[in-house]
Amino acid sequence: MADFDPFQPFRDHRQLVLRLEGPIVDVIFRRVGPPNPDLPGFFEKKAAKAIIDTGASDVCIDYRLAHALNLTAIDRRQMRAANGPAVSNIYPVLLSVPELDFAERVEAWSGDLGADRGGYWALLGRSFLRSYYFGYDGPQGLFFAIHVDKLNRPPPDDED
Repeated sequence: MADFDPFQPFRDHRQLVLRLEGPIVDVIFRRVGPPNPDLPGFFEKKAAKAIIDTGASDVCIDYRLAHALNLTAIDRRQMRAANGPAVSNIYPVLLSVPELDFAERVEAWSGDLGADRGGYWALLGRSFLRSYYFGYDGPQGLFFAIHVDKLNRPPPDDED
């Protein structure tokens, strides 16, 4: 009998995310709403690197990205960050992750992620991952993500 491979369903699909250095993906952020030609110096979209963070509840973007896209905050809430509590603006933004065929409007929290110091422009937390099965094959050093629709199974309940 062949050895059981729990990651075989991941290997069988094109949506495989493979990063030996960590679960890092290319993303594109776009402003919600029509372009505004009266805003010189601002971007309508920004390509960036994001890290999938299973310890984060939501999507978080570096505040510099929110400024570069001239995003308008829709809310301001208290959040728990790795370095303690903080107040964060919440922005609507269009998030695209081409490797995963993902493109949706999300509400992104903002903070200082150190993008200007070699950090990431975004953290993709559990609110993003709720539509994916995500795993780590430790012996191989590989990360995998696949959309639940590809496996024809409902997503697990989000446990906060």
